[in-house]
Amino acid sequence: MIKIYDEETQKYLKSCGVSQKEIDKIKFTELKKAVLIKLDMVRSLINDNKFGEIDKYIGYSPAGDEMGCDNNYICFDEFLPEDTNGTDISSICCLLASYKQSK
Repeated sequence: MIKIYDEETQKYLKSCGVSQKEIDKIKFTELKKAVLIKLDMVRSLINDNKFGEIDKYIGYSPAGDEMGCDNNYICFDEFLPEDTNGTDISSICCLLASYKQSK
């Protein structure tokens, strides 16, 4: 998990006078940096034909409702609080956009 997502860290920053807008700016910067590093790693593995090594970056989503299909995706759960599960690129982009627009 990225340290800025820790509740204690956020409480401490707020007690020191850091605004929620500034905290969201830090969250945006750190999350964006971590996501780009992970994507660069996946890109590098593909470029180097190391396809089997990509598995450690992949999450699995079964189609339990019989309405869709099973899906493998680049998983970003490790960057967020421990209660997140199944965080894909779409969820990350929405989160980044919300931090970018924080007031």
